[in-house]
Amino acid sequence: MDAAGLRTRAEAWIDRLQPARRSRLIPGVPGRVHLRDAMLYDDSPPSVEAYLRAGRSAVAAIQQGLSACGRRSTDVRSALDFGCGHGRVLRQLRQEIAARHITACDTDATAVRFCGAEFGVHMIVSRPEIESVRLGSYDLIWVGSVFTHLDRSGVDALLRKLGGALQPRGVLVFSSQGEFSAANLSHLYGGTYRDEAEQIYREYREDGIAFRPYDASVIGTPGGVYGMTWLARDYVEKRVAAFFGGALVLRHFESQGWDGHHDVFTVQRA
Repeated sequence: MDAAGLRTRAEAWIDRLQPARRSRLIPGVPGRVHLRDAMLYDDSPPSVEAYLRAGRSAVAAIQQGLSACGRRSTDVRSALDFGCGHGRVLRQLRQEIAARHITACDTDATAVRFCGAEFGVHMIVSRPEIESVRLGSYDLIWVGSVFTHLDRSGVDALLRKLGGALQPRGVLVFSSQGEFSAANLSHLYGGTYRDEAEQIYREYREDGIAFRPYDASVIGTPGGVYGMTWLARDYVEKRVAAFFGGALVLRHFESQGWDGHHDVFTVQRA
């Protein structure tokens, strides 16, 4: 094994045995930040402020969703941060809900172990085959920017799984790219979708969902599995009704409710 391979293996062992070791404190950020936290682009003031703003905005969206369902963060006894990453939202959420009531979940085991060690929350390592993951049941589930990257079958599978993990009166709050994003693709995302902008927007308006897979050679994931997704409100309402009948109800919808970009959906178990 060459030097690079040995270094990678050593870093993996450090992440496993001492998850918080490869992290640092940044002024103004609650808790340590992992060196692999891709949501913090760099340590410049604008990047740090954007990182903090996204976390605060997510917590505000969660509180708004709970309120629409007649719930409050103070009565939540079990919360799941699904797709927690390295804790961009979690570090803010634990200031509203006690860490002992929160579970961090992600397919990235390193990120989950870091969140467990740094924030004192419970941990679940997920898998792409979400049907096989044991999640438990929760008063509150937050899903930030996960539905935004799944194809149609992935959206359905995750919606079924998370809806089934809600306790009575439980609340699911999740984000998705919607009208704002789909209508502005000519200049968003570095122009990546400029040539397909009209077609994507047409699909979004006609079908309620549009999906474009990532280039697997670029991001290192199975081709066609992950990409960029746009969901319309009526599409989500129809899928919720198809899967759960009246057992789950869309209680609240906020266009661009997360950080001025993603739409936010709030679904509650009756």
